[in-house]
Amino acid sequence: MRIGAKLETKAKRLAAESPQDLLTRHHARCQNVTEVVVGAVPVPTVLTDPCRWANVSEPIQAMLYLDLVDYLADDILVKVDRASMAVGLEVRCPSLITG
Repeated sequence: MRIGAKLETKAKRLAAESPQDLLTRHHARCQNVTEVVVGAVPVPTVLTDPCRWANVSEPIQAMLYLDLVDYLADDILVKVDRASMAVGLEVRCPSLITG
């Protein structure tokens, strides 16, 4: 990746207005889907829908909650499961009970 593209990505994250917005900008593969697909409508996710956010006072708690319900469950645990099955290893995941 070009250094200019990396700086542009970092600069977009600096404009975040909330912890949720920061994580959305960090995890987004495409910042604005309407620029790529004509007539596309962004689908609400746990990162973009305020009704699904944790009701907590500290920004770090909000970010940890979003990581728990989005990144950990939908990305990391899937990779661990596939890797462990490939070598016949039994892996126990943490309890992911939320609210």
